[in-house]
Amino acid sequence: MKRVLILATTPFMHDGLTKIIMDVYDYSKERVSFEFASSFYEENEYWSRLKLEHAPVHVLPRKRKVLEYMRGIYKIVRKGGYNGVYIHGNSAMMFLEAFPARLAGVKSIITHCHNTKSDFPLVHYIVKPFFNKIVTDKIACSELAGAWAYSGDYQVVLNGIDIAKYRFDQQAREEYRRKLGWEKNFIIGHVGRFNKQKNHSFLIDIFREIYRKDTAARLLLIGEGELMEAVVQKVKALGLSDAVRFLGITDCVDKYMQAMDLFLLPSLFEGLCIVGIEAQASGLPLVITDTTSKQIQVTDQVHWMSLNSPPLSWGQKALSLKGCVRQDTSRALAEAGFDKSATLEIICKILCNTA
Repeated sequence: MKRVLILATTPFMHDGLTKIIMDVYDYSKERVSFEFASSFYEENEYWSRLKLEHAPVHVLPRKRKVLEYMRGIYKIVRKGGYNGVYIHGNSAMMFLEAFPARLAGVKSIITHCHNTKSDFPLVHYIVKPFFNKIVTDKIACSELAGAWAYSGDYQVVLNGIDIAKYRFDQQAREEYRRKLGWEKNFIIGHVGRFNKQKNHSFLIDIFREIYRKDTAARLLLIGEGELMEAVVQKVKALGLSDAVRFLGITDCVDKYMQAMDLFLLPSLFEGLCIVGIEAQASGLPLVITDTTSKQIQVTDQVHWMSLNSPPLSWGQKALSLKGCVRQDTSRALAEAGFDKSATLEIICKILCNTA
């Protein structure tokens, strides 16, 4: 059995990147022996679960102490005798993990890029040529993410989902609309961490325009994060508290998507947005920023909008989609390559073929 070290460059939390890492682990752990290393270790459900399952976890120095961080990776890889390291990140700054792993002698360096932006774009462009020389297997969640992170050849592996789980279900729709107390309302939904990327402040501006035209409109926000309180305060200041529900974290995202009438996603950027795929699997019309990879579009219910367009235009588009008939999109999503088992099998084979 091949031994692979997963290097997580961001905290484990309720987000798409963490979900993909854990999906890969769950799918491949019978064929690959995994260990984990991160500078973001904290007691939470993800790390606790790995500990319970006896998956070795190595705690690295804080990433802001760059030399200590890289030295820590070098020591772990040098001692570990891994067949490969598997690095998840959002840019060529995965060089900070790949370079010490290469120096430590590992032959297979697999990187998986999940986004199209970095908080340090200048550093990204400086290290990109060097990063690409030492990576052996380049995976990207979309063509946009691949072009951003890599030079030369790379492999696009789409973010797959459990299609059957999200298939439209009229019974669940009625049940969860009753739970919300919004049986007769026009429910607009959003799922995402409250951070800069997801652009919640603009989303609230859009909803205000919708609510001005339709006071039966309701907004359901699923997720949590560092900017959540600021968004709560903005909703209060605009007098929208009775029309906006902050649901927090839930294990029933698929059920609440059934309750929605429209999914709104004005992110500043996305690699390949998993929740956008899940929304389509639920048969929802989706209004989304045009900075997102066009590979997300499977159904004709995806409607692109520019972030340069005012909230009023976004609101008008949303209202024009009110009353859309939900359809079963399972077959279309599977044929487009978004079945989770199929995408995870591709990654598992790459990991099993490490040196």
